[in-house]
Amino acid sequence: MATLLSSSLLTNLSPPPSLSPSLSLHSLSFTSSISPSSSSISLSHRSLPRKLSLSSFTVKAVNASEEKKKKKKVLIVNTNSGGHAVIGFYFAKELLGSGHDVTILTVGDQASDKMKKPPFSRFSEIVEGGGKTVWGDVDAIGTVLKGLTFDVVLDNNGKDLDTVKPVADWAKSSGVGQFLFISSAGIYKPTEEPPHVEGDTVKADAGHVAVETYISQEFVNWTSFRPQYMIGSGNNKDCEEWFFDRIVRGRPVPIPGSGMQLTNISHVRDLSSMLTKAVENPTAASGYIFNCVSDRAVTLDGMAKLCAKAAGLPVEIVHYDPKSIGSDAKKAFPFRNMHFYAEPRAAKDLLGWKGTTNLPEDLKERFEEYVKIGRDKKTIKFDIDDKILESLKVPAKPCLDTKALTLKDNISNSHIYLKLGLMGRTNQNHENPKVLHLLSSCLQKHVEKNENLLQTIQTEDVPTIFHGSRAPTITIRQYINRIFKYSLCSPSCFVLAHIYIDRLIQSESIILTSLNVHRLLITSTLLATKFIDESFFNNAHYAKVGGITRAEMNRLEMKFLFGINFQLYVNLSTFLEYCLDLMSEGSKDGVQKERPVPPIRGSCGIIENRSKNNDDSTCVTIEIHIK
Repeated sequence: MATLLSSSLLTNLSPPPSLSPSLSLHSLSFTSSISPSSSSISLSHRSLPRKLSLSSFTVKAVNASEEKKKKKKVLIVNTNSGGHAVIGFYFAKELLGSGHDVTILTVGDQASDKMKKPPFSRFSEIVEGGGKTVWGDVDAIGTVLKGLTFDVVLDNNGKDLDTVKPVADWAKSSGVGQFLFISSAGIYKPTEEPPHVEGDTVKADAGHVAVETYISQEFVNWTSFRPQYMIGSGNNKDCEEWFFDRIVRGRPVPIPGSGMQLTNISHVRDLSSMLTKAVENPTAASGYIFNCVSDRAVTLDGMAKLCAKAAGLPVEIVHYDPKSIGSDAKKAFPFRNMHFYAEPRAAKDLLGWKGTTNLPEDLKERFEEYVKIGRDKKTIKFDIDDKILESLKVPAKPCLDTKALTLKDNISNSHIYLKLGLMGRTNQNHENPKVLHLLSSCLQKHVEKNENLLQTIQTEDVPTIFHGSRAPTITIRQYINRIFKYSLCSPSCFVLAHIYIDRLIQSESIILTSLNVHRLLITSTLLATKFIDESFFNNAHYAKVGGITRAEMNRLEMKFLFGINFQLYVNLSTFLEYCLDLMSEGSKDGVQKERPVPPIRGSCGIIENRSKNNDDSTCVTIEIHIK
């Protein structure tokens, strides 16, 4: 039997936690499990130290107003493909709107089929705004631009030094005063402390790193920008469209991992406004690297739900482990299967930049264009999706309108949901919903039954990360009521929590006892509210509610997710089955009928097989103390 260690980090919650933490849409606090590679490099540039408070910096305003008034001649060397192409398009239009002269050199041939697609097909907007558009090879940039002079050059084309060096060398020899480079936030080395901030270690072998090093040596005034994922009209790389394609066709949205990975998705107008700030205030921007991103993160599940909300349609999210089903997540999904997001700290402090990205509103606009161009009616193949769904035994067409879990449209079973307090509640309800009492009664009886059985057969329970060194003094009913009161979660979350606990018990062979039931409750409720509630508190708040530390809350969450193989989705028939099961708690004279542990059901009621996740690590526990 593993040794149980009792931590000295005791959390005493008296009085109960304040509700002062604001509701955070799709916010997470658990740490990344990615191990950084050994290959890394620290660039010598004027970056903002990670540990310094942002308030310790002041925006550089030296001659800023005078510099902004100057009309600049700007050259944009633009890529002819990929997600970054739209940056040059928006940047050109913003500069023209601010009164600057703009020439955009697109790499390649104007007659290429690539030029028939956005944003290139919209270059007439640049010409109409007074800008110039030319095409050519960067190796012959001097010939292509013969006779033209520029104050500023932006390279939005190269990903390595071989591609950028001809442009940089020509710019230096031509007397260009400011050189800007579009790099990538992808060069950051994975970190255990997201988000990425300017000054974090980068991958030594990344091509963009060599470019940043070179221009820092060759130019007095240089600046590099590291964007992430972006949305916006004219983007020729799928981002939000990937989600829309599946949602409008009623298909499940397969997301690798837990779906709780954080990323950064910015509207391209924010990127162009940051670049314009650098052009109009070159002194402040000189020698710095800027994370060219919006200032808010979103979870992968959150992105799917926001896209569905923008489309006014339901969404069925299916999670999967790419390795276990032999799928390449890079080909199957448009985002990285990890925490990958950065913060624009330097731009805010040095340039006075402010982001305007508002995903809920921006995605509505994007969906309108999606429908306007007729993409919702196009024939699209989902071969990779189909293989993933087949391996998970999930049909390509959803078996459930996920709006049903809101219980608003499910009239046939409304009497059951009303009795449980899952619907028909208002802010004036002062009594706890009946589901809390029934769930606590159900769990309490199973705990007593299991502990009596263990005592009868004289067998000791095998401790897990969910076990405490002794049973908390707070009862199960008090604990459930406390969670409901201070988490503000929907009552339906407790039905899902019940289902999740059953799934974990079967997959991990855990015996429900008074030593583990509290941690299982707080963790399963946390996962349930993140899955079905539109807004919720973060892990730190749930830790206070549960009487544990935030670090332990994070560990419990990850262990639970792996234990149920990230299967958070519950179909309506399973949901109803558990509701009826709980209703039996209030049957004749309050006597509970013997309840066999129900089968683990998948998203379509299919029996699931789950592999056991062994945890051989020493079990360090923290006693729950709540007054």
